[in-house]
Amino acid sequence: MKKKLFTILVFLALVLGLGVPLSQAMAGSPRTPVQAWEIPQCVDPDPHPDCTPGEWTYPDGNMHVRNMVQIYNAIGINDDRLTGTNTLVVNANWDAFGFGPGWGTFHNQSAYYDGYWEGTFAALMTSEGYVSRIVGQGYGEFDGLVIKATEVNGFLEGVILALPNH
Repeated sequence: MKKKLFTILVFLALVLGLGVPLSQAMAGSPRTPVQAWEIPQCVDPDPHPDCTPGEWTYPDGNMHVRNMVQIYNAIGINDDRLTGTNTLVVNANWDAFGFGPGWGTFHNQSAYYDGYWEGTFAALMTSEGYVSRIVGQGYGEFDGLVIKATEVNGFLEGVILALPNH
């Protein structure tokens, strides 16, 4: 129990700490609020061909997942720069019920622009679903932009920030 509590506390400290340096660096930068939905594409009957289960191990009755590839259709609600194909590489340390921390990387290829987003996420899976903190950088037409968001059960809400001196 102490180990589980310690893991959760470390995870929360990591998630909460991600925003501090970015917030300080972005003070005064133009901010565009954004929202999006993410629709999973790794489900039957016709899963996306790039979806992979990764490596699963079961230490002490828990589940450890490494390098699972998940594909999502991202649909920008108020900003179509988020619309596209989002590829996640997922790692997780879940208990026997599938609850616990997850983390990984993402690459969101825009459907309408010559640009993409890349970054990292830290998530927590609970009995009510998941919450994920996301930080990413824009490339191509999105060069000089940063996205910072929270996603809860497929609904993303956050901001796109312009980097200073860009």
